[in-house]
Amino acid sequence: MNDEHATLPGESLPGTPYESAFDALFQPGEAANLKVRAKLMRRLSAYVEEEGLSQTDAAERLDTGQPRVSELTSGQIDRFTIDALLNMCAAAGIEVEVRFPKPKA
Repeated sequence: MNDEHATLPGESLPGTPYESAFDALFQPGEAANLKVRAKLMRRLSAYVEEEGLSQTDAAERLDTGQPRVSELTSGQIDRFTIDALLNMCAAAGIEVEVRFPKPKA
């Protein structure tokens, strides 16, 4: 899965001047937060799929409960904070890198 181009429902907004639906619908700070959460959720969902984990096994590896894994894999972005998602990444041994690209002119 190429997580640079995969989208959660409602994230991509092709054919518009907006980079994503988040940019179209939210203030810049909230849109940025949602985009980070979406990327983390995509990566964690891909991890669960790549490892062939049941939700119960994924919950153990991600140091969370099975209901949280269900929310994660069904894209319920409003149920997660960046902190919670980073904690799950750490529990799974997924390295997270923060980049600051140059602003678009």
